[in-house]
Amino acid sequence: MADRLAIVTAVIGGMVLGVIPLLLGIGIAAREVAVGMGSILVASKGGKIEVRWLGKLATFILYGAIPAFYVAQGGFIPAVFLVVAWVFGVVGLILYWWVAWLYARDLWAR
Repeated sequence: MADRLAIVTAVIGGMVLGVIPLLLGIGIAAREVAVGMGSILVASKGGKIEVRWLGKLATFILYGAIPAFYVAQGGFIPAVFLVVAWVFGVVGLILYWWVAWLYARDLWAR
């Protein structure tokens, strides 16, 4: 849960400041809400969602993308950091949603 809160806080703050692109930020926040609601549903039934290695990888990649957007906005080698931010952001978001789909499939199988 701490990972989720850290990402959402950085993303929402970044969207408000104009650092994180809205499309990317909304995609991340929407996924967090969906997985969070699924987790609450599973927990209310006494179960838990098994963490996937791919989910951890997606989170790790987004942990690179989000700060890269901030660093680029700060003016430190923006041409490099903006490319890194976008590449990591898009790859991380795709993996993030893929893992959310896998979690949803697990829930439906119960």
